Amino acid sequence: MGIICGDFNLPNVNWHNNVSGLSLSGTVNDNVKAIGDVYRFLDFSQNNSIRNQAGSLLDLVFTSEIDIVVDTSPDSLVMPDKYHPPLDITYSMLDVPPQLDDQHSFRNFNYADYNSITNILSSINWESEFNNLGIEAAASRLQTILITLIEQYVPVHTFRRSTFPKWVTLKLKNLIIDKKNCTQKTETVWHNALSS
Repeated sequence: MGIICGDFNLPNVNWHNNVSGLSLSGTVNDNVKAIGDVYRFLDFSQNNSIRNQAGSLLDLVFTSEIDIVVDTSPDSLVMPDKYHPPLDITYSMLDVPPQLDDQHSFRNFNYADYNSITNILSSINWESEFNNLGIEAAASRLQTILITLIEQYVPVHTFRRSTFPKWVTLKLKNLIIDKKNCTQKTETVWHNALSS
């Protein structure tokens, strides 16, 4: 879902949504055509039909979804002017995307002891291990060996949802954690200095 809205200041352009996509009429120069081409390429439609007091449509609402309603807003954060009526944009999300569990455990193969696993697998006499076993029994035996090795040599880690906002980068997270650690060390040193 994408919504792009703002004052495009194109008073003499009419925007139409039809089966073939977004189309324009009125005063269409190369710049206006380029804007229309971009949104047509993105398969966006223009959803605002609320004209200002001069009868122009300056504020445009482009979206990739059809389930959007644009109305005149009864409330405004700033004093409305005659060229830009306050808009109320409503989109109903039918399906909420699934959220990750806040916490779950998993085997982290990035930290597995592959040397031990390789040594054990190399030391097994596979011919005698599978001797006189049918295909089902041999597959079951191999699965048992592999599961046992995974349980012994692949550590279990716990995933916890980050308490940082989504916009915080890994670099910023590390800086915040470093700052917190430095603050704790400084407080400890300061406390020890005052105690002595």
